[in-house]
Amino acid sequence: MGTAGTISEPRIRIKVMVVIIPATKGQTGIPVGFPILLSGRMEIIEAAFAYLLELAIVPGRSHSSDTVRTYAEHLYDWFDSLDQSDLDWKLADEEMIAAYRNRMLEQPSPHTGRPYARSRSMIVFAPSAGSIIGRINAVGSSICHSV
Repeated sequence: MGTAGTISEPRIRIKVMVVIIPATKGQTGIPVGFPILLSGRMEIIEAAFAYLLELAIVPGRSHSSDTVRTYAEHLYDWFDSLDQSDLDWKLADEEMIAAYRNRMLEQPSPHTGRPYARSRSMIVFAPSAGSIIGRINAVGSSICHSV
């Protein structure tokens, strides 16, 4: 039997993006509320997890939960950008990071609608965590944890 004249059902493709979920009580060694980044396939993004966990619990590197949350949001933005573009973070290179930086320079934040904060100089000893260079530092640090 032919298919001429039949109507096929449309396929709806929903792309699940990166998400942040808070750790619950009872996870040994992980603070309650600790931000865990999951890929669109609902897998823990291990480089982000290791980096954030070090910030949260390693002596001498401790930061407040607000700082860890801020870095998690920066990493969310990075990994979500890669996920939406079907790029593998494990293949990230200078060109991909530069493209991410350029997007922040050219477009406002999709979350707030405001321009990203810029450091007065791209060579800053301790950049603001919310600045573009602060975001790039968080991305670079998480990548370093994967090697």
